[in-house]
Amino acid sequence: CSNEVNDVVNYHSGNCYRASSPLLGATNTGGEWMSLTAQSLVDAGLYDTVVIMSLGIGGSPVAAWTEGSELNLHLIDNLNDISEKYTVTDMLWHQGESDLTWGVGTNQYVASFSDMVSTVRAANVTAPIFASIASFCNGGDYPNNVTNAQFKIIEEINGVELGVNTDELLPSEMRHDNC
Repeated sequence: CSNEVNDVVNYHSGNCYRASSPLLGATNTGGEWMSLTAQSLVDAGLYDTVVIMSLGIGGSPVAAWTEGSELNLHLIDNLNDISEKYTVTDMLWHQGESDLTWGVGTNQYVASFSDMVSTVRAANVTAPIFASIASFCNGGDYPNNVTNAQFKIIEEINGVELGVNTDELLPSEMRHDNC
């Protein structure tokens, strides 16, 4: 398959597969950037192999990932499962487009994200979380209340680092759904 990457493993439901885009575990099938980024890390000599567990749920607001929610239980169950076999060294968070669409405020976003992080830490996952700046959906202002929140969580929450800023990097013509 031309979409496979040689040194990247896709961990899904307790099993390992050669990574191929789209990754197993996410809801959307339009492809992703993580497997190629992981292969680039191997090519640069930073890792021999990268194991990716994809849990992306398209269109989910940050509040849907807070403690006790179905998505948070799914996240923690999967983190507990993979932690039995591997050490989680990095987490990537790419989310926010739906929150902008629904008018989620900066403080509300920060509180929900902070709550999600506390459940990850309670599951003994201490890896840095690289939070993307992601709010672009159907145009709109930039920066905005969601991007302000994303920059705030990077500044204020210990262990949260700046990820990729897809709002600045990806023009609308590269977004299959304009989000």
